[in-house]
Amino acid sequence: MDNNFQTPPPNQPVEESEGTNLFEILGTVKIYAFELLKFSWLIIGLAILGGWYMRKRKMATPVTYTATLSFMLNESDQSVKSTIIGNLGLVGMSNPDAGNDLNLNKISELMVTRKLIGLALFSRQKFQGRAPIELEDYMINHYLREFKYLGDTSSSNFYFKHDSIPLFSRKENSHFMGIHQQIVRWHLKKYSSNAGIMTMNYICESEEFSKAFLETLFQELNNYYFETETRNQQIVVKAAEERKDSLKKEVIKAQGRYSRLIDSRSYNTSYNITVERELKATELGNVTASYMAAIQSAEVAKTALAQKAPVMELIDRPLYPLPKTVPNPFFHMVIGILGGLFFGIVLVIGRKLVARYLKEERAKLKQKQAAKAEIKPEIAGTD
Repeated sequence: MDNNFQTPPPNQPVEESEGTNLFEILGTVKIYAFELLKFSWLIIGLAILGGWYMRKRKMATPVTYTATLSFMLNESDQSVKSTIIGNLGLVGMSNPDAGNDLNLNKISELMVTRKLIGLALFSRQKFQGRAPIELEDYMINHYLREFKYLGDTSSSNFYFKHDSIPLFSRKENSHFMGIHQQIVRWHLKKYSSNAGIMTMNYICESEEFSKAFLETLFQELNNYYFETETRNQQIVVKAAEERKDSLKKEVIKAQGRYSRLIDSRSYNTSYNITVERELKATELGNVTASYMAAIQSAEVAKTALAQKAPVMELIDRPLYPLPKTVPNPFFHMVIGILGGLFFGIVLVIGRKLVARYLKEERAKLKQKQAAKAEIKPEIAGTD
């Protein structure tokens, strides 16, 4: 035996297997690369189509303007109000926790209701927009003129004639609710911070309408919220004024009685007349003191009510020129080209994978059929 003979190392078959797998991978990559090159016309066509579609779609998007308005809530002290209520004897109206109702959550939910949006839409404002001259009309009619509500040609000449929502017809209700949904869904945005500041944005294609509607909505929201939150306080002011007027009449009557007594019996110094004079003077003094206290309470009540206004304190109002969002067709064209390339590559490779899978399945089927054909003669020879 030749002593120079060396046994191959045990890892030699593994290296051959790894080399074989590498060549198989390279061969597969070569096949798919050739397939991509073969159908490159399709991939490039899809990329061009995707870029054209995205560019055209973005160019059809109008320029939008964003009006921004921010405000905060004034928390009022309830101690003054409680003192006035106690002096007037209005039991059951004092609520020391009423100030806690002034919260941004209530405001946020309130500003998107049909009630508040309707108050803003049916306020009369001067507005020109696309019209040849400036018109004074409901904001909802300005909306219809500017945006041709939902692209409905049958609504191009439809405008609201009155603002009594309970008397609306079915068609008027349909248009009103549709515009309300459009505003809440697409135009009006709202945000609140932890510091207690609410920010409202109104986004649409008209710079003038964005600013006008947002300011109108804030004004209506402020008025409505002020009326609802100060209703009890207004009752207190009214009660204080009524009590003051009533005591004023009593003072006038007491002064008249005392004056008549003095004038008719100025020289009478009898005991009974003296006592009567003192009683009338005491009565006049008491009524006058009550009247002065009522005047003070009424003034304090008015002051407390005035201190609550405005409930919403405006911080920043929208100013011209409004920030505008201009569509970028080039950027979206690039996105469309990349999307078309990706879709084309996936389509070509997927087609090749499916074809290869079907070819392998057909080959396996032929092998099974050939194996069955070989087995049958052997069985016949055995028999």
